[in-house]
Amino acid sequence: MYLFARSGLLANGKSREAALWVGAVTEKVNQITDLNVTVWRNVFSREINRITWVSAVEELSQLEAADDKLGADDAFVALVDSGAALTIGAPDDTLGQFVVQSGDPNSPMEYATTVTALVSPGKFARGIELGIEIAQRAEKITGQPTSFLTNVTGDYSAIEWVTSYENVKAVQSSGEKLAQDAGFAQFLDKEVAGVYESGLSVTQQTCYRKVL
Repeated sequence: MYLFARSGLLANGKSREAALWVGAVTEKVNQITDLNVTVWRNVFSREINRITWVSAVEELSQLEAADDKLGADDAFVALVDSGAALTIGAPDDTLGQFVVQSGDPNSPMEYATTVTALVSPGKFARGIELGIEIAQRAEKITGQPTSFLTNVTGDYSAIEWVTSYENVKAVQSSGEKLAQDAGFAQFLDKEVAGVYESGLSVTQQTCYRKVL
């Protein structure tokens, strides 16, 4: 199972128009393809103008078929082109592969958080093993579905934990539970050093709110 994401920055000054455009693009993609795309916006984080289209697929051939269909649809291409004045730069794609997939994709969720990190050279096997254990421990403490992925594109050694929440109260409660759990902090202090790259801005946490 793969997680595909396409993100872009919305320009300032045309918020309502941009929101309508994002909705139209999403509706068109879901009409033409079987990707079942959802849209998320950065909140409480950097780049609050960033929106991300997300879809989970079983096979990469689904993404290929969707790309072919969208590229052949003149109305969709025109719609995408019309957003040039509403966005900054070109969008970026990322692709991750689930190592641990948790939660029911059909359950209601309004928020999600991601934590991204880089595995240190020579520690790839341990980095994956530890990533799985961190996801499992975090989910047990918080009660929130926590998945673990490795990058297929982008930084080869990049990994990501994804946690979903029904609402913002669950986001707050989850963070407080992790912060108050001494055993989890001690586990991280003991096991993480040397396995993942350290330094400012290497490990990043981002919060998202579902838009569509």
